[in-house]
Amino acid sequence: MGSKSKEVNEQIEFGLDLIDPNEKVEINLKDLVHIYKTFEEFNRFFHQPSHCKNITDLATYLGNRDQGAYSVIHKMYYKLLDKYLDEDLKDKIGEGELNNPKHPYYYK
Repeated sequence: MGSKSKEVNEQIEFGLDLIDPNEKVEINLKDLVHIYKTFEEFNRFFHQPSHCKNITDLATYLGNRDQGAYSVIHKMYYKLLDKYLDEDLKDKIGEGELNNPKHPYYYK
């Protein structure tokens, strides 16, 4: 795995060790199933390299804010998950101690 691929993991995992593993959040079952099915679909597409033979295949799958995978990501991030985070946690994730100050390679 190249260093650029590892940066994705670093961005996601940064600061997680600062969270108490015994702290809990209650989530609506419908929302949890929605999240699960979303990742199930992403896994179904991305686990098989033949699903993404070229950039056109990837662009078609990702779509945009109105349709395709990105529309699901956008809705989940801004509507579904947002309601479970209080302002303090949003600040910690956004610009605080849970936010990696090193931007990923594609963000430059």
